[in-house]
Amino acid sequence: MFAFNRLAPLLELSEADELIDDVFLGANGAVHVFPAVNVWKNAEAIIVTAELPGYRGEDLEVLITGKLLTIKGGRGCDEAAADARPCRIEREIVSFERSIPLPFRAEQKDIEAVLRNGVLWIKVPVVADDKPRKITVK
Repeated sequence: MFAFNRLAPLLELSEADELIDDVFLGANGAVHVFPAVNVWKNAEAIIVTAELPGYRGEDLEVLITGKLLTIKGGRGCDEAAADARPCRIEREIVSFERSIPLPFRAEQKDIEAVLRNGVLWIKVPVVADDKPRKITVK
């Protein structure tokens, strides 16, 4: 005989809540942000990479203000014939702005930014005064 479990609807809601969290939150509970970035640091520079598939160099702007690196971008619609109407649009028209705090002041004149295979590479050199300096103990 079938026994009705009074908690079944609550369990289903809990599972649905977990699925929604999986869509909007990462595995570590962090909110997904765009673009995804990786940041590496050594004594000479910081290297920032950002995933930007479908963007071109002219769609992007890289700014440094003090210790803050900002990446801005936007792209429009694909070009279609003048008399064409959209039947389906899944690729969004996206504008974004992402700021990344830097652990030191940047040498602004030597910053390099290259877009290669949908990944933006930014090299931000350390200001000479902020580089570690070894002091000899006498």
